[in-house]
Amino acid sequence: MGSFIRIPVADGQSYEAWLETPPAERFAGPRPAVVILPEIYNVNEWARGVARRYAEQGYLALVPDLFWRLEPGRYLPYTPEAQQEGRALYARLDVEASVRDIDSALTWLRGRSDANGKAGVIGFCLGGQLAFLSGVEGTPDAIVSYYGTDLQKFLDRVPRLRVPALLHFGERDTRVPPSIASEIEQHKTGGQDLITVVHPDAPHGFSRNGYVPFNAIADAAAQTQTLALLTRTLGDASANTSTPSRN
Repeated sequence: MGSFIRIPVADGQSYEAWLETPPAERFAGPRPAVVILPEIYNVNEWARGVARRYAEQGYLALVPDLFWRLEPGRYLPYTPEAQQEGRALYARLDVEASVRDIDSALTWLRGRSDANGKAGVIGFCLGGQLAFLSGVEGTPDAIVSYYGTDLQKFLDRVPRLRVPALLHFGERDTRVPPSIASEIEQHKTGGQDLITVVHPDAPHGFSRNGYVPFNAIADAAAQTQTLALLTRTLGDASANTSTPSRN
């Protein structure tokens, strides 16, 4: 099981984040790391479960409190009331400060003795937007965005995306129109390592496993593509796996 820890930031403050580490009995040696950026519901049970699944595949996984500068510790359930609260918090969010906070998480992960020095960012919904912006303004080694909100506001930043990137969208997403994928492609420059994927018949939130509107086929395809990018850019998380004793 994971636990909450504190991540220091440049101004002397710190914020809460959920950390999951790979099972020691299965993995040995320095590990690649991922920062998991959650939806507007913040570090709720589902987001912590995402970190747990990545840890089980050999990654150090950290989920930061996205709203700590506004209302620390607001981790929301999937209810209509919480959705409205999350959207209100998002409306007040300083995204540039959030990108700096993500960089603090990347620095902290890379500094661990069990880390291999490579760290990526994976974001969902609001987190998908922040993952994209981290790839433009921050220091990740790769980014993955799942149905990132309001990316149309940042199309002018697409040419500045400087790390390998994979952006997932859903064909039936009414919150993030799938047409944004083609708009991003039109703003790409030659040589950018940037892939957009529109998953057939997939709604917004298609990777929210265990909750509506989960789409198992789209989620499995996106996960396979995501792990391929992470292996290519961060190192093989299955490497240095310890062999169980057969005594």
